[in-house]
Amino acid sequence: MKCLKQPAFLANKPAKISNVWEVHLSEKLWESLAILAKLRRCSYSTITRYCVFRIVEQQNLRTMPLYSSVLTQVREEMRETPNKHRHMLCLYGEDEVALRIAAMRLGITVSALIRLALWLYLPRIAMEKHSSRSVADIVL
Repeated sequence: MKCLKQPAFLANKPAKISNVWEVHLSEKLWESLAILAKLRRCSYSTITRYCVFRIVEQQNLRTMPLYSSVLTQVREEMRETPNKHRHMLCLYGEDEVALRIAAMRLGITVSALIRLALWLYLPRIAMEKHSSRSVADIVL
């Protein structure tokens, strides 16, 4: 799905949305994302991209034993949730290629990679008050 309209905050910036992906999230995961986005005053997509690229920048993705146990928890939660939320994720430039490569390294789908990233990093972002990493341009 191609995005036809740039957000207002990107009107005069060189970043152009190259693709928009739809990812199904469990209600619990979606509520955590929505609360955090409201507290941080940024978009859902910004927080999702931050979480995903924290995983993508990890070295030796396949050898991390934590991911296999967390993936089973994420899959169980998705099976148990009757209603899933359709989350739209905006991708810029070569984001899509990076996500596909990381998902291939782990041997999972890109949607599972996104769910895994949110499951791992949303609680960490929520606990960080004075982080040196920026999630959005707006500083609280």
